[in-house]
Amino acid sequence: MSVAVIIPIRNMASTLERAVLSASGADEIHVVDDASTDNISEVIQRLPSNVIYWRWPIKARCHLEALRTVYHSTACRQIIGMGADDFVMPQLIPALREHAESPVIFSDYAVVRPDESVLGVIQQDAAEPTPMTPDQMRARLQSNRNATETGIGSSLRNDVADWLWDRDWHRLGPHMDSIGYASAAAAFGCLLLPFVGAAYTWGAVSYGRESTASQEDKSKWGKVCREWMAAAGVDQHTADALCRKRAMA
Repeated sequence: MSVAVIIPIRNMASTLERAVLSASGADEIHVVDDASTDNISEVIQRLPSNVIYWRWPIKARCHLEALRTVYHSTACRQIIGMGADDFVMPQLIPALREHAESPVIFSDYAVVRPDESVLGVIQQDAAEPTPMTPDQMRARLQSNRNATETGIGSSLRNDVADWLWDRDWHRLGPHMDSIGYASAAAAFGCLLLPFVGAAYTWGAVSYGRESTASQEDKSKWGKVCREWMAAAGVDQHTADALCRKRAMA
C-alpha cells in the first residue's frame, strides 16, 4: 500500500534535506513551499526523484488552507504530515504499509535538540500494535493520561484526511495537529504503534518552540477548537478533555 509525506515549509531549507531523506521510503514526498526567500531551490535540486515540489510564489493568505490542494492531489492510502525540521525513523513507513487500512496511526515520538540529542520520548504505552475503537479512543482522551495524540510520528488514511478537510481542518490553526488527529481518532478509531516513529526539534524557530501564547490567545483558540469539534460531531466530554490537556480555556 502506498504512503505519501507532506512537508509544508517556509525558510527552513537548512533542515529540509534531512526531513526528506528520512522519509525516502515513501512513494510520494510533497514539499509545499510558502514563498520561501532562502536557498530552498538549491536544496530541491539535490532531492530524490519522488519529491513533488509545490511553490506558492506569493505568501499564501492562509498557508494551512493552501495544504488542502496538496492532500487532495495524492491517491496514496496513508498520508504523513511532518514539519521541515522533523524526521521519521526507518521503521515507520514499513509499518504504515502493513497497517494501511487503519484510519489513524500513532507512534511514540522523540523530542530532540537542534543537534539531534534526545530530550525525551513521548510514549503511546503500547507493547504491540494496538487497534483502538472510537469508544476506546474517546475514553483514552477523556482520561487523566497525557494527551500524546498529535501529528508527530502519525498518519491519516486518505479518506480520513478528506473528512478533516471537508470540515475545514485549517480553521484549527496551530491545533490542526493535536485537535485534528485526536478528533479523527475519536470518530474513526486508530492504531497505536509500539516504537518511536519520528522526532521533532525543540528549538527557537521550530514547531516545538516554547509557546508565547497569552491567556487571551489560549482562550481564543479554545473557543475556535470547541466550535470546530462540535461541528465535527466530537462529544462535549472529549472536547472538554482535549482543550484542558492543551491548556486552552
